Amino acid sequence: MSTLLSRARVARRGEGGFAMVTVLLSITVMALLGTVVTQLSMHTTERSVHDRARTQAVHAAEAGLDAMLVGFESATTSTLPCNLNGTLSGDQPATWSVAITYYASYPLVGSPMTCGTNGYLGGTTSPRGAQLVSTGSVATNGTVAVERHMQMQVQLTPVHGAFNKAIFSDSAPVINNSVTIYGENGNDADFLTNANWTCSQSLMIYGSIYVQGTANLQNSCRSAVDLWARDSITMSSTSRIDHDVKSSTGSLTMTQSSSVGNNAVVATTCSGCTTGSSGRVRGSVTTGHVQSAPPTPVFPDMAFDAAAWTSAGWTIRYFTDCTTARTWLTTAANSATKAVLRITGGCTLSISQNTTITRTAGLAIFTDGEIETANNTLIKSGDGTWHDLYLIVESAASCAGTDGRITMSNQTSFDRMYFFVYSPCRSTFGQNNSTARGQIYGEVVAAANNLTFTFHPMLVPGAGDVTGYTAGTAFVREIG
Repeated sequence: MSTLLSRARVARRGEGGFAMVTVLLSITVMALLGTVVTQLSMHTTERSVHDRARTQAVHAAEAGLDAMLVGFESATTSTLPCNLNGTLSGDQPATWSVAITYYASYPLVGSPMTCGTNGYLGGTTSPRGAQLVSTGSVATNGTVAVERHMQMQVQLTPVHGAFNKAIFSDSAPVINNSVTIYGENGNDADFLTNANWTCSQSLMIYGSIYVQGTANLQNSCRSAVDLWARDSITMSSTSRIDHDVKSSTGSLTMTQSSSVGNNAVVATTCSGCTTGSSGRVRGSVTTGHVQSAPPTPVFPDMAFDAAAWTSAGWTIRYFTDCTTARTWLTTAANSATKAVLRITGGCTLSISQNTTITRTAGLAIFTDGEIETANNTLIKSGDGTWHDLYLIVESAASCAGTDGRITMSNQTSFDRMYFFVYSPCRSTFGQNNSTARGQIYGEVVAAANNLTFTFHPMLVPGAGDVTGYTAGTAFVREIG
């Protein structure tokens, strides 16, 4: 009996050793499985972080492209960037960098345009296309960067800003009696000349007057806002400036009943400038204060840009003689065609006396010759809607004799027409009780008695300062 018990005890001791081995093996297997699971989990996590970083990098690269598309809308030619950078915030901050290559034509052919050393395109040539490469970058583990690259090609169309003066006379204007220019939005009908100017007749400008020389205001010449001249200013009779008078480098001389509604600031002296409620200057007088010159815009060039007119929705009609162009213009069946008549050959387009031209669509005449009307010419809207009217002589006109002139004779009127008149030579308006709205630009602007109109800034396709670009996307793709 004791022998059997001893054997049982020995057997149990043997089984205990086997159980221990089994437990140890189980622990080892579990440890190995744990290590494998941990490694798999870490790998999956790292892969997930990497994949998420790749997705974020693509989004960052796309954000760079979007930012540049928005930037095109407000960039002038001189401020088009050649590189653009930015940062996106988040759990993993992302950065983007866009490199832009510009071309003078579209599709993109030839050599790219050269960027300036300041990082902008610069120059005066408007690009017509661009290639953008945007790099999005996201840092992982604090050191390793994941990058994705997106490429975009765009067609660029320059947006030309409106001409912003009611009257712009590069040389001294010739203003006769009873000329009144109203503002479109308050007192915004500005008058500018790049020369000395004497206003000797009745003039009322609901805006400011800018003179790049001396200014001599006589009789009842008046501005509802400011007079700013580069050189000396003389005011006499009942001439009046409702707000400020400024002379950048000269003096102010006031006599008789001339008056300034606010302040006078001059570089040298102010003669006759009594102040106070009963004085000629209602505000203060500051002397010995040299200032910068008033705005000095260059008289704009005007060249015919067929693509720009077509893009703006105009139909181009080409003529080499003015007789055929006049026939088209006075044919009633053409009134609904939004057309620009492109006339070459240097002829004179004459509209005869008592002619009425009715339009139900815009009209533009763009010539290298001359435009003139006879008495009692009327160009009017035929449907009660305001339409655009452009009378333009291109800058290449010779200006020899009457060549290149625009002459609106007595009682030439525009009824419910927004007009833009431009001559590199002389723009003349006779007696004209026009109810129209628009602008007059000329090397010399001459206004006869009783000219009245309201300022309205006009967009001229292909002309004026570039205020931005519209970008048409050709494609977007990932590269590299």
